Amino acid sequence: MKINLKYWRQRKAMTIRDLVQTSKVSSQTIVNIEKYGRMPQPAVIKKLATALGVRIEDLIQENDLVAVEGKTSENIMSGQEQDNPLAA
Repeated sequence: MKINLKYWRQRKAMTIRDLVQTSKVSSQTIVNIEKYGRMPQPAVIKKLATALGVRIEDLIQENDLVAVEGKTSENIMSGQEQDNPLAA
């Protein structure tokens, strides 16, 4: 699974500093996602998507929409804590 953070950040003409200020996510976390491919917690994905003005589904690569740490993208967006039966 991969987060397309750098693509969307650049497409929205935002610097890392802009995204830090808008999302309240640390610059280190953003660098870890963009440079090292680290998978953030669902709450962080939601903050980043909101700050970028994109859907969570847009931020997560299309072929990776099955689950984020056991939660579907719809559950992340709604804040629900349901388990995803496909993520076992």
